[in-house]
Amino acid sequence: MNDSQLISDRIFNNPVIVSEILNNLSNDLIDDLDCRLINKTFNSSCLSIIRKNHERIKIEYIGDQFIVYFGKLLEEDRRIFINYRSVRIGKVDDYFKFLRSAVNVKIRKVEIKNTYRMSENVQKMIHDSFYSTLIDSDDCNINVLTGGDNEFHMCSDCLKMFMKCSVFGPIGIQYGWKKTNKCLHYSTLVVTDGVLDFFARDMIQFENDYFDKCTNDITCDKLILQIHEEEYRWSEEDEERIYNDHPLLRLDGGETRRMISMCIPREVLESLIRKWKVKRIEIKFMEGQTKSCTKNKWTSTGKFSRIRFDNPYEKTEKSRMKYTFESVKIDLSDSLFWKIGFDEEKENGYKNLIANVRRMFPTENISIEFSHWRNRWNQSFEKMRENIMGIVFEEEQRNLRVDIQCFPFSTLSPEYSSQFHFRCHQFETSIQDSHEIIHRRRLENNQFIKEKWIGKRYKMVDEGNRCTINFDIYST
Repeated sequence: MNDSQLISDRIFNNPVIVSEILNNLSNDLIDDLDCRLINKTFNSSCLSIIRKNHERIKIEYIGDQFIVYFGKLLEEDRRIFINYRSVRIGKVDDYFKFLRSAVNVKIRKVEIKNTYRMSENVQKMIHDSFYSTLIDSDDCNINVLTGGDNEFHMCSDCLKMFMKCSVFGPIGIQYGWKKTNKCLHYSTLVVTDGVLDFFARDMIQFENDYFDKCTNDITCDKLILQIHEEEYRWSEEDEERIYNDHPLLRLDGGETRRMISMCIPREVLESLIRKWKVKRIEIKFMEGQTKSCTKNKWTSTGKFSRIRFDNPYEKTEKSRMKYTFESVKIDLSDSLFWKIGFDEEKENGYKNLIANVRRMFPTENISIEFSHWRNRWNQSFEKMRENIMGIVFEEEQRNLRVDIQCFPFSTLSPEYSSQFHFRCHQFETSIQDSHEIIHRRRLENNQFIKEKWIGKRYKMVDEGNRCTINFDIYST
């Protein structure tokens, strides 16, 4: 064996060097599986990288709502994204088989998103393949399972995951009938407005029977409340006969869109918070209609207070709960109507959001998160700051910190001034470079490519009122 061959063998049989080569070869190695054929070291390293990349799995559908006349073949030809990679629906089971049999993947976290847009048949197919092909619910390491819609609520495997995970949801009403005979503590639970709607009906008709079955023997540190935004459209001539108690958004062509979120039964939500001993709250606003066959039927009884986050804050009574939440997060990354109040000058919409949140969930720490691809800002920083400050101080605030994460279309360069005045508040300001680096994804050639976003923090402090506002501005 000559020297060059010896050096080559040493390089291509060195696991550290081979792993570095593979890590720089592509965004992931699914398209480069031929590398496994080079030698045993390449095969082992390739599978090891894929195994590590799939400890967390995200299954997401991005596309239009499935419609009833889609045939089976057409549905299977459509695509979902698994860990940001496009996969034909008809090939999902094969993909899962490869991960389990060849890669021997050990999954710890699963996030499922937008499956409600697919047909029930496809949802069931993904559910069945997930449990029969990818994992064994009796012997798996999954600690986080979130985002599954109705298809992840009905079977015994789902119940096992509900009892095993520390982060789970949205929680289905079916779990109330399954008595576990032990106390379950969760790091995070997800509850939808539709489930609260169901509980309200139950508390009226059956005097808390079902509500108690669902909520006893459970505690959680963080509660995520999913609020579905609904969209109604009508022409100008129809507008006079519509009650004007919801915010409006004018579209081209004389059409009007109205943002309507479900009324939430306040006493039901507060009872849930007390029972579960919740410390932190996250409110996630989502596009789509609530799946509740009893939607808001409890409102006519007068038994519960009706609350909506887009209501004028004067209509929201301050909380009577005796404790303060550690933090409240407002997630607008999947919101359809986030611009109403934040990015546009509208009289209603989310302009009362902060005031309503603080009245319902007493806290000194609020964070607001937008999406890097859907919720992009097309304003100057000064205009964006003015709009957001108007929302934060729609009701006068003291003892409050607000962190806002936003992604402008282009790099925002705030004009630096050591002081900023807003209404009766005087803020001392500062800019911190390279506050944080985060990774997001952009769609390219039918897959999402990881890219780096570098952040700057624009900090505003009002010492007199103990208010701090942080704008974390990210750009590529």
